[in-house]
Amino acid sequence: MKTTNSPIEYEQTDSRWRNIMYSPIGNRADTIGNSGCGPTCAAMVVATLRDRTVTPKEAASWAIAKGHVSPYDGTYWSFFEAYMAVNKIPCRRTDNVDMAIDALKRNYMVITSVGRGIWTSGGHFILAYGIVGNKIKIHDPNSEASYRELANLTNYRNEAVQFWIIPEAWMVQIKNLQVKSLDNNANISVNAVEIDGTNYVKLRDMEKLTSVKIGNEGAVPTIKNDSVKDLSVKDLDKKQNVTVAAVNVAGTNYVKLRDLEKLAPVDIGNEGAVPTIKANLKKV
Repeated sequence: MKTTNSPIEYEQTDSRWRNIMYSPIGNRADTIGNSGCGPTCAAMVVATLRDRTVTPKEAASWAIAKGHVSPYDGTYWSFFEAYMAVNKIPCRRTDNVDMAIDALKRNYMVITSVGRGIWTSGGHFILAYGIVGNKIKIHDPNSEASYRELANLTNYRNEAVQFWIIPEAWMVQIKNLQVKSLDNNANISVNAVEIDGTNYVKLRDMEKLTSVKIGNEGAVPTIKNDSVKDLSVKDLDKKQNVTVAAVNVAGTNYVKLRDLEKLAPVDIGNEGAVPTIKANLKKV
C-alpha cells in the first residue's frame, strides 16, 4: 500500500461527495464540501496506508454515526484517534510542533489543525506529509494552491495548533544496500527498502547474494537452487511454497533480509550497521 511519490490526495469539494450532508442534526447546509476537511484528511491517511477504496464519503459517514461531528462547528478532535483505531492505524495526538516536524522527517503523515493564516480565516484541517528544506509538503483538502501545498515551515509553526501524528511511514525509499560476504570479504550491492528499521532486499537481487536463480510461474515468484525460501515463494527444488516477509514497491518484491535464511543456505548477521552474509552448507 505504501508509495514512493505522495500520499493519496482528496479534495473535500470533489463533485463525488461535496454536496453530501455532514451534520448530526440533519442540517443540509452543512456538507463535506464546506465543512468536511476533517474526514477528508482522515480518508487520505486510511486510503494511503490501509484501503484505497476509502474516500471522504465513508469517513464522514462514520464520524456522524459515532458522534464525532459538532452540530455547528465541523469535526470534533476526538474523531481522528477513534477513526484511526478502527482502521488499525497508530495515531498520537500532541500540541508540540517540534514533535510533529520530527515525525514529518521520518516520513510520517501528520493531520494538523490550523488557525487563522494562509490555510484558513477560521479553523481548518490539513494533512502534512514531508519537509523539503524550509518548506513543508501539504495536502490541503480545500485548495491546490502551491503556497498552501508547499508552504513555509514558519507558517506551519505559527498557525498549527494541534497535531495527530501517524507513526507509520507512508513512503518507502529504494536504496543501495551494501552486504558484506564473510566468505570472500567482499561487499555486495543490492537494491533494498527500509521499513521501521528492517531491510527488505529486492527478490531478484538474491541471485547476487546466493547461488539461486529467481523466476516466476505466472504471478508466483519461484526460486531454483543451483546449490538451494507474508510472500509465498515456490521452491522449484523441493516443489513447495515458502513464506517470507516481503513488501511490494512499484511492482517489485523486496524480501526481508533476515528471511533469506529461509530461501538459501546462508546465515545473515551484521558487523555494526553493516549487514553480513555467510554460506552455511549445513542448511542444504
